[in-house]
Amino acid sequence: MDAASVPFSKDLQIAQAALFGDEQKARLFVQEYLPDLESYLVSRCGRHDAKSVEKAREIAADVISDCFGAKNRPRGEDVLLRLYHGRAPLKIWLRQVAYSRLKSWWNSPDGNSLPLGPVQESLASAADPFIRDPEIVEILRIALENAFRQIEPYQLLFLRLVYIHSVRRAHLAEIWGCHPAKIGRDMAAAEERIRTLTLEYMNLIHPCLELQWSDFQAISEKHPGLLHGSAEETPRL
Repeated sequence: MDAASVPFSKDLQIAQAALFGDEQKARLFVQEYLPDLESYLVSRCGRHDAKSVEKAREIAADVISDCFGAKNRPRGEDVLLRLYHGRAPLKIWLRQVAYSRLKSWWNSPDGNSLPLGPVQESLASAADPFIRDPEIVEILRIALENAFRQIEPYQLLFLRLVYIHSVRRAHLAEIWGCHPAKIGRDMAAAEERIRTLTLEYMNLIHPCLELQWSDFQAISEKHPGLLHGSAEETPRL
């Protein structure tokens, strides 16, 4: 893949240099991303939960190791860093790979043996962490922008007018000189296309993230600015 043709080309160049370059570049990669990854995961743990903190640090180290050696990946699968294609910021991508592993551990027998505090209960539950995690929201924004570019402009206009500006479908039908049912069909087709493209894009970025369309809907309700291309939270009235 041509690194210059992807959204985060500089990050892709860093990843490729670390993977295919000399040992010094690999060491610089570790020095840059391991502390951030460890700090991010530890911040997800309860302040007094030593076992989760220890596991978070272990997972951070494993993810960085897997970037080069695929230590924890099944035989025959590519090394982890080869799966990064520059479609999201590298730091965010690494954080979500690691976060997914930590969340899986919390849901495992070892993790379930812990008396979970409010932080872990929130993160191990359904959509709440996805709604409030700015890293997840940023990945969703990228995925949605990718989907919006691939649907018809008039369909995206219909969605924005109806869902953001509360324009009635019957009014749109009058303007476009068609039956309201056609507006409804066009919107339904656009929504399905966005759903499919968004899920496919998220799977390309990181298939282990385990986001479902219901998570996207919950995030979009909390951050309606995503339809405008931003991730601002709903203003409190």
